[in-house]
Amino acid sequence: MGPVPAKAKEIPEVCTKEVMEWDKEVVRVGDILLGLLSEGLGLGEERLTELGLLRGRVMVGHYYPFCPQPNLTVGLNSHADPGALTLLLQDHIGGLQVRTQHGWINVEPLGGALVINIGDLLQIISNEEYKSADHRVLANPSNEPQVSIAVFLNPGTREKLFGPLP
Repeated sequence: MGPVPAKAKEIPEVCTKEVMEWDKEVVRVGDILLGLLSEGLGLGEERLTELGLLRGRVMVGHYYPFCPQPNLTVGLNSHADPGALTLLLQDHIGGLQVRTQHGWINVEPLGGALVINIGDLLQIISNEEYKSADHRVLANPSNEPQVSIAVFLNPGTREKLFGPLP
């Protein structure tokens, strides 16, 4: 979705309008979140946005079909997202888990709510004031497909070097 926006013809016709609208909302929400996180670091509200962390957006649709033996497999292995932030909209089925000091906990779906993950880049930039979230997705035991949409907020250029802010 960025830094060069997708052309409408590159998006399936059945969801072109929705994807374009969702991208605008992601930018709006991402800007608010980065402003709050920046202030939480004692920096000016615009500091994290000025780093271009909203420019390199990648939108991914996840579709996990029914798994007849979910205890024998993993939906998505444990990982942390490499970018700055991830905005996730999950359906009512769930399956997302986050690792805590007490083990894995379920992130229960809440209708209309977004899950926000701190990524590795924001952990580095914040000098570990913010921690990236180790998470995974369990195989789908439900008889209906599990669907989610994630937007990864990354720098607009991959060549730029980042380190802890002063």
